Amino acid sequence: MVGHDQMPAGGPQRRREHGMPDACHDDPERRTRERAYLLWERAGRPGGRADEFWEQARREQAARLAAEDERVDEEARESFPASDPPSHTGITGEGRRGR
Repeated sequence: MVGHDQMPAGGPQRRREHGMPDACHDDPERRTRERAYLLWERAGRPGGRADEFWEQARREQAARLAAEDERVDEEARESFPASDPPSHTGITGEGRRGR
């Protein structure tokens, strides 16, 4: 495994070019690593700056997760209290009385 002190040859684009799936596309560490690689490539693959790209990728990932958490929280605030009362099911026996 390649540490963050050096960038791997290939990266996510190379996997896609060779038809290899992104097996863990939901893995935050993997996404951070791939983002750091992309940033490094876009900067011209400079030597000695890997930590800079890793930190930038981590900050971006944290911001993305915070934005997603806020979106979910907002959706939850908008959906509660529910407009319909809970329905009675046969689980508690309520709703079966008088039948």
